[in-house]
Amino acid sequence: MKYGIILLVLEHTHMEKNLNEKDVAILLLAGSGTRIYEDIQIKKQFYPINHRELYLYSLDALLSSKLFERIVLVIDKEDQSRIVSNLKSKVILPEGTEVSVVYGGKDRNESVYHGLISLKDIGYDRAVFIHDAARPLLEMDELSRLHEEIRHHDALSLVLPVHDSMLREKNGKITYV
Repeated sequence: MKYGIILLVLEHTHMEKNLNEKDVAILLLAGSGTRIYEDIQIKKQFYPINHRELYLYSLDALLSSKLFERIVLVIDKEDQSRIVSNLKSKVILPEGTEVSVVYGGKDRNESVYHGLISLKDIGYDRAVFIHDAARPLLEMDELSRLHEEIRHHDALSLVLPVHDSMLREKNGKITYV
């Protein structure tokens, strides 16, 4: 059985936390989605589904959970105007939630690092949720459960079983989509 990694939660110190305390989130949008770009000619995080770009579903889930005081969008520099425009016109920020934008790095690890560094001004006593913007099916009960569980662990990773998988045949070669 394959598994899909959905969300990673890190905490810098292991200590019992107040469940009313808000966390922070890093939403990774930097990257080109090279495996699918050839077919759709657009970065997958910007692919429109129901007239809404894919990453906005993950962002909406994080915002509507009201669990986060700050959400950091890690982006490619060339996507900044598009993202800022969407934030102004398509996103409703709950009171007390800040959304900031930082540039990603040459790979996912460096992008996560840039997101973490951007949080240094708020200290290291909050859980940090890290999510890939191209994984839009983030559910409230999963976020709530992680928010509760991280108070008792050093790190968590939400992994869900994948029951279906798509295969593609091209030039006699079969690959996973």
